[in-house]
Amino acid sequence: MGPVSTMLPSLLAACSILGALVVHVLAGWRQDRRTLWALAALDFVLVGLFAAAFHDDVWNGWLREDAWLEWATFFAFAAAGAVFLRHARATGGLARLAGVGLGLFCLFVAGEEVSWGQRLFAFEPPELFLAENYQQELNLHNLLKDKSLGVLALDSRVLVALVALLYGVLGAALPWLPRVGERLRPLCPTPALSPFFAGVAWLEWAYPMHLSGEAAECVLGLVFVADASLRQGGLQLSARLTAGILALGAVTSPLLALAWYGTDQARSDQAHAELQALAQDVDEGVTRRLEKKGRVHKRVFTAVRDGYLDLSVESAFLEGQDTPANDHAAAPRRDRRGYFLDPWNNPYWILSQDGGDALSLYSFGPNRRRDTETKPLGEFEGDDIGVRIR
Repeated sequence: MGPVSTMLPSLLAACSILGALVVHVLAGWRQDRRTLWALAALDFVLVGLFAAAFHDDVWNGWLREDAWLEWATFFAFAAAGAVFLRHARATGGLARLAGVGLGLFCLFVAGEEVSWGQRLFAFEPPELFLAENYQQELNLHNLLKDKSLGVLALDSRVLVALVALLYGVLGAALPWLPRVGERLRPLCPTPALSPFFAGVAWLEWAYPMHLSGEAAECVLGLVFVADASLRQGGLQLSARLTAGILALGAVTSPLLALAWYGTDQARSDQAHAELQALAQDVDEGVTRRLEKKGRVHKRVFTAVRDGYLDLSVESAFLEGQDTPANDHAAAPRRDRRGYFLDPWNNPYWILSQDGGDALSLYSFGPNRRRDTETKPLGEFEGDDIGVRIR
């Protein structure tokens, strides 16, 4: 790791901590109650995340796929987008341009966060996303993984860090430029939020622990809520929105499981049968590459494409056809089974431990989220549907 790579996270961390202290003091000194309410709401969230980071079960429970904090991230960007657009209607000139641009950006990120409703409505995404998106979901940010534009990596970690730095840190400094700075002020966030944007960039760049990126995205959404609220002018708007967003995030997942997903017994039975067929293929298709790995936890499609499994045309699950995961496939089946999706159009997963001595397959089940703790794998929990092969 080069000197720039080691210095930048330290610089961002220092800017975040020291800058936060400065902006709190300045807001209090100026008796700027709107900014103090916005900062207090962000403080509350950051303290909660900091406390959760010391408890692996809490941290993983909050931040794993489709957990409450991911829903809070969706609601944060959706709320920020709505407030930005509302502010744009009441203004003109550059302020309106900024409101429309930021509003559409936040609404786009909200859609990306939930893969445009794919898991919610269980639809099968276009083939491009099944083959090229490593999560096999309808979103662009994972489609860009491992791709670059010149020297710029298009990984979502890099993109989130760049948005935070370019808009939240450098953008906030633009009004200080001589002559042109004042005219650009409507396009820029308040400097009081810069330390929080810097903190988001630090989380993405340093990635201090598992799922740090999920935490960074949630914080970024809430910082945009604060930015939009301060532009709108409500005294306690940011704090109220943040409280509502966290509450909605907490109740959405259980309400969906209760009122929307249901038990779906017919498709559960179908998933059980498909996993039994797939288990036969996987047991015979384990490759030397998987046997040399201590642990492999991947979507089945990715495991085949990466050479951990060899599922030939004799596959029971594929019914004698081939899969697009095999580059040499002449005429692969391009339906749900060809991409190893369960009846809810989510990927089937493989978990191999001890070089394949312990081998399991599972589906997220009707609620479309992982309920089982996989480190190490215990019993299949919630409505997850699984089969142990070895």
